[in-house]
Amino acid sequence: MTDTQPGDFAAKSDEPWLFMPGMPNAWLSWNQFNAWVWQLHNEIEVKRPGDDCKQAIVLCEKPGNFLAAYTAALISGLSALLPPSSKPAVLTRLLEQYPQSIVISDSKLKFECSASIVMTGIPPDCLNANTVEDLPVIKADQLAAILFTSGTTGAPKENLKYWPDLTGVSELMRQRLNLNPQDCLLVAVPPQHMFGFETQILLPLLGGIRLYADRLFYPANIHIATVEMLGRGVCPSLIITPIQLRAMLESGLDFSGLRQIVCSAAPLSASLAKRTEAQWNVPVIEIFGSTETGSVASRRTAVEDIWKLYPGVSLIRQENDWLVDATYLPHQPLLDDFIELKQDNPGYFCLLGRASDLIKVGGKRASLMALNNQLRDVPGVVDGVFVMPETAAENARLSAVVVAPELDRKVLLRALSEWLDPVFLPRPLYFIERLPRSRNGKLPRAVILVMLEQLQQQQQQQPKTKTKTKTRIDCLSSVPANHPALVGHFPGKPIIPGVVLLDFLQTCFEKHFPQRWISQLPRVKFINQLRPGQQCQVLIESDSQRGSFKLINEAGKIVVSGQFRCSDAIPVEVAQDGV
Repeated sequence: MTDTQPGDFAAKSDEPWLFMPGMPNAWLSWNQFNAWVWQLHNEIEVKRPGDDCKQAIVLCEKPGNFLAAYTAALISGLSALLPPSSKPAVLTRLLEQYPQSIVISDSKLKFECSASIVMTGIPPDCLNANTVEDLPVIKADQLAAILFTSGTTGAPKENLKYWPDLTGVSELMRQRLNLNPQDCLLVAVPPQHMFGFETQILLPLLGGIRLYADRLFYPANIHIATVEMLGRGVCPSLIITPIQLRAMLESGLDFSGLRQIVCSAAPLSASLAKRTEAQWNVPVIEIFGSTETGSVASRRTAVEDIWKLYPGVSLIRQENDWLVDATYLPHQPLLDDFIELKQDNPGYFCLLGRASDLIKVGGKRASLMALNNQLRDVPGVVDGVFVMPETAAENARLSAVVVAPELDRKVLLRALSEWLDPVFLPRPLYFIERLPRSRNGKLPRAVILVMLEQLQQQQQQQPKTKTKTKTRIDCLSSVPANHPALVGHFPGKPIIPGVVLLDFLQTCFEKHFPQRWISQLPRVKFINQLRPGQQCQVLIESDSQRGSFKLINEAGKIVVSGQFRCSDAIPVEVAQDGV
């Protein structure tokens, strides 16, 4: 249990709290964080465009920066605007809606705004902070955040979150996951999504849970973070999406030291959960909720198909709809789901599907969620999605777009036909390099339809023969000693972290293949060390779809090797999306 009441900041004085790679001592204490927040608060007060400034658009990519920026905005009386995407067009439109906002980012802005703060990390003088003024108590009527739905079923909608809404759901999640201040979270879900916001922001701030405060996304850097925490005697909990979990399983990396894996943001299939638990002996917990409600229930998907509501949360039937009731919610949000309460215990329910998820083809009904899970469970399928056309005609057929480099059309359709009624077999079926998912695994319907239109147009054109000729790159290069990610890393004996090595590889690849990018790293093996400034041989062999790489140090030893997939078909900035 925490030492604070729900809603208070979980101050921990000088105890290690935020793990920030690159800092001299790695761990940041609450006092140091507190000093950082006060400095940001003072900068906000100087730069905010007048008394009409009520919102702060927080765009920080690094979790530590985001946490400090959000807290500073909060104590400044501002509502944090968490946009569904960080693309310039989206942000420009948001500023038109909230023209008096101040923008807080940790990278150079690519759009015009009247007031902004660009963070460069924690100021050095904050590291020496001993006694710092406590952060003020947040008023119960403060609008603490404005989040947006993902747009998977239509246009994103804004959702207002007052401080009690957030403190209430955070405490219930902490209890359900059995977390205490000695635990540590690795969060690979962006805080602009409600699931990421609860785990990356609220649990550390309100529950005092320690946080690995560096950006995580790919299996390789999640593995580096896991190994680093285990090496420090910390058994972390991983917060992730099902799409990322699948990529982790396919990476061949070992994650068996994790305390638990917590999944949400997209449906998790029972087969994926069972594979994960069998491979790493780690319990996989799935969270149920929405932007409107926050998280409200959980289950261990590998061994149970029913959901258990949080204490104090109930579902109320209203004709054909279900409402969520909780003491911390100001109203009763509507669920976009069909559920069935367990008659013998109303604290449990079965999820039958989303209202917007049920489809009818050839007079037969099915759930898109179930169809997608079945598609992704086919051996050899990396990712995939069924798409219902815009027309509601009775003779409309489902399409499907899949990422399955080792499968052909006939094999995949044969595998699906063993489980699906023929009317649900996809016609047409498209194969692509990757799906344009956002960082938390979402596929907004508008993006899916644009992608489908592009694929249809490509199919109508004269087919282009993709070259299978392999190109070999053999060059010398190095990671400079003054690289910003290396400052303070392993003082006295600097070693280039694996994440920086992979970023270095991507840079070398793009230099020689400017029209392509590395979209996936299914196999990565770190073997030896490389020091800043040390020359290394870069060997890359690639065709238009996949390749392999090696980085070799001056002693002739392999530093890192692996395989990758590359793409140039549908350029969508996945890492830029915020939901």
